[in-house]
Amino acid sequence: MMHSIVSNPIAVLDIGKTNLKLVVASDDGWPLETHGLPNVPMAQGSYLAYDLAGLEEWFLDTLADVSQRHAIGAVIVAAHGCGAVLSTVIRQCCR
Repeated sequence: MMHSIVSNPIAVLDIGKTNLKLVVASDDGWPLETHGLPNVPMAQGSYLAYDLAGLEEWFLDTLADVSQRHAIGAVIVAAHGCGAVLSTVIRQCCR
């Protein structure tokens, strides 16, 4: 007799250079829900920087929202090189 293993959906945070996306995917990779936000740099001193606090707030609010509809089993973060700092921040806040 074969037993089916049912996994919970996965939340994928994609931190891109121009967009931030949260995709809820089924265990076999099909997108169930997608949310996005432009990742607009702002002037901070003499260089451009991303609004880390704003992006973190968006991510946590959106994750809380999708968690009401899906039993999220894991969060995976994929980041463009310049978004690596935010990935570290999110790992620390989601422990």
